[in-house]
Amino acid sequence: MVAGIRVGSMVATRTISEDITVYNLKSDVNIYLFHWYRVLDEITSTYSNGKLLNATIKTSVGHKNYSSTVEWRKDHYEINIKGYNYSKTCTEANPITWSVARLYFEEPPYVAEIFSEDYGIFSEVYVIKPHCDQLVLLGKKDKFIYENNELHKADMQSTIKDFIIKAE
Repeated sequence: MVAGIRVGSMVATRTISEDITVYNLKSDVNIYLFHWYRVLDEITSTYSNGKLLNATIKTSVGHKNYSSTVEWRKDHYEINIKGYNYSKTCTEANPITWSVARLYFEEPPYVAEIFSEDYGIFSEVYVIKPHCDQLVLLGKKDKFIYENNELHKADMQSTIKDFIIKAE
């Protein structure tokens, strides 16, 4: 929601099969800022035994498409981010055990460092109060509020407009 108006939808799913867990976030947003923008975003993150194996990010803003990947390669991750007004190519040697996609399904441990699939960077979790955590990613402060270990609401900052995600 932006200014109390519903501007789109998000569907978050988690599929568990033996030691593989797949998190999928799909959002579809329409917003008017001097003209209409449609933003489609899909993140798919695959974990094995609690470690991120790969993530794919597909984003469409208007008629422009962006695609990013994060892949585990024997002893490191290959990170190739090409998003809206942001790109990054690097490697990461440390195993990734928590990413933003997981935040939509469970409250992180207080000592967790969270990896952003969209930006290819880590953020510490700042506990604002019990069951209310904040991440700071590239200067943007995203707040996640939990009830009974499940996401209740997220206040997100965006380069285009701040918005709220509520569980239904």
